[in-house]
Parts: sequence; C-alpha cells; structure tokens
Amino acid sequence: MERSFSTLPSLVRAWPMGFCLIVVGLSGCVERTVALEKTPPPEVTTGVALQREIVDSRQFPGRVAAVENVEIRARVTGYITEVNFVEGDVVDVGALLFQIDPRPFQEVLNAAESEIERWQASIAKNKADLDRQTRLLKSGAGIQEDFDQAEALVLQSQAALKGSQAAVDSAKLDLEFTTIIAPVKGRVSRALVTKGNLVTADQSSGTPLTTLVSVDPMYVYFDVDEFTMLEAQRISRTNNPEARHSRVRDQKRPVFIGLANEKGFPHQGVIDFVDNQVDPTTGTLRVRGRFDNTDEYLSAGLFVKVRIPLGQAKTELLVPQTAIGTDLNQKFVLVVDAKNKVIKKPVELGTLTDDGLQVIESGVSAEDRIIINGAQRVRDGDTVKATEGEIIPVKAVTEPAAVSVPGDVTPDGEPADAAIKAEPKVDEADSENSNSDVAN
Repeated sequence: MERSFSTLPSLVRAWPMGFCLIVVGLSGCVERTVALEKTPPPEVTTGVALQREIVDSRQFPGRVAAVENVEIRARVTGYITEVNFVEGDVVDVGALLFQIDPRPFQEVLNAAESEIERWQASIAKNKADLDRQTRLLKSGAGIQEDFDQAEALVLQSQAALKGSQAAVDSAKLDLEFTTIIAPVKGRVSRALVTKGNLVTADQSSGTPLTTLVSVDPMYVYFDVDEFTMLEAQRISRTNNPEARHSRVRDQKRPVFIGLANEKGFPHQGVIDFVDNQVDPTTGTLRVRGRFDNTDEYLSAGLFVKVRIPLGQAKTELLVPQTAIGTDLNQKFVLVVDAKNKVIKKPVELGTLTDDGLQVIESGVSAEDRIIINGAQRVRDGDTVKATEGEIIPVKAVTEPAAVSVPGDVTPDGEPADAAIKAEPKVDEADSENSNSDVAN
C-alpha cells in the first residue's frame, strides 16, 4: 500500500506533459488536413473523340521480290574475253553481258558444216548407183542383191546427213552461248568473274557470272493469319457472293504498302496471288501483291509494311494513342464526368490511322470528355480541373505551339503520334511521376 501511494505524485506530475504532447500531435494533423484541403485538383485537358469514315484494315510485315530473278551462268566452257556492262545498271533485253572466246566453237561449227557437204556428196553418188541398179534390174541384167545394197547406202547416207545437220545445230547453239545476253530487262548485279577467267559448263550447273532482277513491276509477299483470312472470306462472301468463283487477280483487291522511312501506306497495288493452303507450322497464308515500280522506289529484298482493307467504310471514334492506358492486358481511357470526376473506361482498339490516331471500337461514346493530356497525374475517382482541348492529327499540325507527344509503337515499329491543342505545361516533377501513375 505504501508503494502505490508513493507513485501517485509522479503520475500526477507526468499528466500535464502527456496532455501537451497530445495537443501538439492533434494540431499537426489539423495543419496537414488543412494543407491537403488547400491543394488544388490536378489540371487535365479533355477532348471529345474525332469521328471519321474508316475502313477496317490489318497490317503485316512484307518483303519485296522481283517478278523476274535470273541467275546468269555459263552454258559453255571457255575463257571470258569481254565484260560488257556497268555493275548495278539497268539493262535491256538482249543487252550483251559477257563474251566467251568464240573461236574454238567456230571451228567446231566449220567442221560440222564440212561433214554436211561430204554426206550430201555421198548421197548424190549413192542415188546415182541406185538409179543404175534399178534400170539393170528392170532390164533383167541386174541382181537383186546389188539393188538392195545400193538402196541401203542411200538410206545410210541420208541418216548420216541428218546426224551432221544435228551436229551443226549443236555447234551453232554452243557458238551462240558464247555471247551471253540479258534474258529480261532489269538491274544487273556485280560481275562474279572478270576478263581472262575460265568458266565451265558443268552438267549440274555452270559457273555463276552475275544475277539480274526485273525492276517494274514488283511483288510484295506477306503472310496473313488465319483470323484475318477467315474474316476476309466472310466479308467477301457477304458483299460479293460471286467473287469466290473468279480468279484472285481478276478481283483487283487493293493492298497498300509503306517503306521503313515512310509514315502510313502511300503506295497502292493489287493482290494477284493467294496460296492454296495454310502453312500448318505458322498458321498463316502466303499472299502476294503486285505494285507498279516505274520510279523504282522498290528494290528486291526490301522490308515493307503492308495493309489490307477489310469491308466497307464506317464512322469510327478516334483518339490519340497518348490517351490510351494499359492495365495488364486491358486497354482503357480516362474520361471526366459532369462533376469533374475521373472515370476509367475499358476500350476495344481497332485500326491505327496514318496520322497517329487510334480507332476505338467500343467503350466510349462521341460525347465522352476523354483526358488527352495529364492522364498520368490522375486516377480513377479523382476530382480534376478540366480544360477543353482539341485532338489534332499529326499531319494537320503546322504551328510550333502544337505539341506532338510520342505514343505507343505500332506493330510495324512506327511511332504513332498525335498533337494536342491547348495542352497545359507539365513541370518536371509531374513528368517524373507519370510512369508510375500510369502503371498503377
């Protein structure tokens, strides 16, 4: 009992100090609450989605191939006496490329032609003998055996003449092969042999001399996935039931390509070949487009982006790619309602346009105020201060005040940008926090 009474004065003395600490803590909380209440809502720029007539399409990587690709090889054995082209030039059909020494082949031809003359003389003599034996046999003074022998000699000499004629034709052909000409019009590669070198005509393959590829028109090969193939067939049967009974090249289906240094798909061609079966290892179907190449913008082996349209044009909603966020496998946009509250809306994406805008197939309406700038500073449910802006396609941007913001990368590796008008400035602190906010 004495111990409990002795501790009472110390508790009484500690009470005022604890009370002061509680008061100080509460005052700090009040100050922080007041500070938070004074923080203005984040500023964002909103805009309604653009509406445009869009044809649904699919994109694929493709490779350019020459319509004619010829490997020039030696067809006779001999020494090169002339290389008659400039490497890399375009040559016409029949242009001289290489000359093999023709003299040995000319000698063979001369010998074969002399054989023809010899057998022609032999035929003349044998026919005369046959005529004489014929007259003797009719007069009864001849012998049947002599007649048969004379007739056989005529037939033998005639057969020998045909053999000699074939030898002459072969010698002429070999002599012709010493002059190597361009079989097609196209661009010639480098010379693989030079003057003075021996080239051979093996039975399997002769010495390679150079290659020649045609330049106009050009093919573009690309592989279409099964889903796109089935969708294209469905649309074709719906829009033109008779098309499946006609040849592919007669249908003149359009196809568009763009080079690696080009935005969009400025070059148009037609599909002229579809393979007869799907590759079971890749699940794709090989398709070929044909493109005019009068200005030689295409080269064999070049990589291109390919786009094929599907169906008819319809009105679509478009937003810049910078307005689209990713939550795991789900794409979304942030919209601002009438009470300036942020709402997260999942969306389904469609085609990416040439001017960097993304088609939204579902998830938003034409009246929704979509956050087109500042989305990295807000989250679902936040209250914001919204400023009305305007979505401007990249190609329409001419003033320095319009800011082009890099967006996602398209399947073809091309950055798709969209400029946003009336975009408020973002300080460096906000920019540093943007990535973590979007990821969340």
